[in-house]
Amino acid sequence: MPLNFFQRISSMLFVIIFIMICATAKADVDEIRLFVPAFKGPNNLGKNVATILNLQVWRTLRMEPDRDPQGENFGLGMIVWSESSLANASHVFAEETATSDNISSQFVLWGETFPYGNGMITQTYLSIPVFGHYERDGMKLNDFRDNYYEIWKLPIRVNQKSILLEVDIPNRRYEFSPIILSQSIVNQYSLPSKLTMYIDADKRSKVIGEVGNKYIGIEPSGHYQKVYSDGKRGWVYLPDLAKEQNEVVNFIGGLIRIYRADWHGAKDLMDKVITNKSTPVALKIDALLYKGRCLEEIGESGESAFKLAYRLNQYNHYTIRFWMMSRLSKLIRIRQENVKSLSFKENLKKTKLLVAENEFLFSQNDPWLIEVVKILNEMEKG
Repeated sequence: MPLNFFQRISSMLFVIIFIMICATAKADVDEIRLFVPAFKGPNNLGKNVATILNLQVWRTLRMEPDRDPQGENFGLGMIVWSESSLANASHVFAEETATSDNISSQFVLWGETFPYGNGMITQTYLSIPVFGHYERDGMKLNDFRDNYYEIWKLPIRVNQKSILLEVDIPNRRYEFSPIILSQSIVNQYSLPSKLTMYIDADKRSKVIGEVGNKYIGIEPSGHYQKVYSDGKRGWVYLPDLAKEQNEVVNFIGGLIRIYRADWHGAKDLMDKVITNKSTPVALKIDALLYKGRCLEEIGESGESAFKLAYRLNQYNHYTIRFWMMSRLSKLIRIRQENVKSLSFKENLKKTKLLVAENEFLFSQNDPWLIEVVKILNEMEKG
């Protein structure tokens, strides 16, 4: 990739952060970033649509639980954006851009706005690079996190043997349903002017300026977002981009929360994706897997979510991986109480049956499945 691309884009980067970071963030917390380059599109429409989306995602970030935080801190959630669009509209290029030293972002939201019939349509994509695994010029890329919460890790000790079973996220590349823009959105946000700042929310009675190249999000209120830009504090109107509810913001917000171990918050957003009638089946399955994982992390069973995902597609091997992690977690809990109990034996039998019925979905030498079979056999020995 030409180095001058990164040199050019680095001069156009801006960051949206939450203002409360300054007061409450811990020095040693991890930083999770979403990179949003300008969308491709006519006039300024693509750039302004991207700005609206990144502010809407920003509104889902939170430093701590809404209720009873009890000192819990989710680290730094940041959105990095650029006035330049990706030079090459592809997942590969988006991932390479995200893993460059001057961006170092775990997610890239990118897309294009173009004419469709009598209106306009926006196509959005999400690319999720694998830090710690990619190599460039012989060096592994690192985002310097201490914790990779997106990886589900299950420590198991059976018959004096310690095993760490892991499952990665189900997908790293997403193409969302197109967002059909209303004519009012097209008319307003195709203008050369940037987003307007008002002195107060809801009324839009007095314009105090326009959002500049650098701004800080401060406080959400309904369809408005309070920002600080060019020495001024004001409210920006963030309209619903489409008449129909869209899954983009909730799904990305939920993923960011998972990366930050905000399990309750992630579950809430994934529930919105699941109950959205316009969510495609493939995306709903992933949302169900994430919901089940969140339930497991907060001490509840996620098996009902995994079963529903299985009903939607019985040939998704990631559903089986997540479901098996849940079954193994349950076996560990029961085993700690009484390894010879009838409940343990019945659940062990059901778990082995689940493996037998779905092993055809895995390659013959799949190391994860081989490890699972070994664990179950060891548990059966007692």
